[in-house]
Amino acid sequence: NRALAPLLDRETPQWLRAEPYRGSPRMELNVSNRFQRKIYYFPAAYARFWLGSPLAEYLRGRLGPGAAFIDIGANIGYYTLLAASLVGPSGAVTSFEPDPGVFESLQRSVAANDYAHVTCRNLGLSNRAAKLQLHRARETAHSLIETTAQDPEFRGTVEVEVTTMDAYAATA
Repeated sequence: NRALAPLLDRETPQWLRAEPYRGSPRMELNVSNRFQRKIYYFPAAYARFWLGSPLAEYLRGRLGPGAAFIDIGANIGYYTLLAASLVGPSGAVTSFEPDPGVFESLQRSVAANDYAHVTCRNLGLSNRAAKLQLHRARETAHSLIETTAQDPEFRGTVEVEVTTMDAYAATA
């Protein structure tokens, strides 16, 4: 991944579709992003990591047709897509992702799987409604609102909108 970084790390998205692999969902990934590029080039490792996680096992045991699921900080949507497959068209999934670039991948992946029962919101959830600076993680899924801007783990900031779950529910 580091060898490809000088060629592929760009501000302009480069979209590639990762087809389902051993139970993993179809995903639209921006290979200009290091984290998403890793998932595209190493699908088996990421499918084992996410789909074999304790949370994935928990969701499989709890969600069924007609259920509802809320994914807060959905990132690229692994758990959103898993939940969507478990609840089926009679269920509902709502996913919140504040980072606009990551949100686009989430939205594209939901569309690629024809999940009309999934609602994606480019919005963060917090303890108040505000516009805040999101510190974007360089290579992982760990972007944060509060951090030190000089931390080398982050690649800059983007202003994002956040609200409370109560305020969102009142308007939904």
